[in-house]
Amino acid sequence: MFLRPNSSELDDHSILPELQHSSDHTPLMVNIQILEEFIPEVRHTIIKNNKEEMKFTLEIIKRFKKIDTFNI
Repeated sequence: MFLRPNSSELDDHSILPELQHSSDHTPLMVNIQILEEFIPEVRHTIIKNNKEEMKFTLEIIKRFKKIDTFNI
């Protein structure tokens, strides 16, 4: 397992040599904290094939392109 150095999410880990059996591998236990996040839900209706729909679609595309997926 490869852990990212200095990662606050993966900094809580333990190497467990007492659980090593006949192999030359030592078990590694990583505690990963997953926090619940409140995401407000908003709903709108947009009429198909109008300027508002096109503007909304372009804005969504821009926002998706900005999402940092490095840590996923």
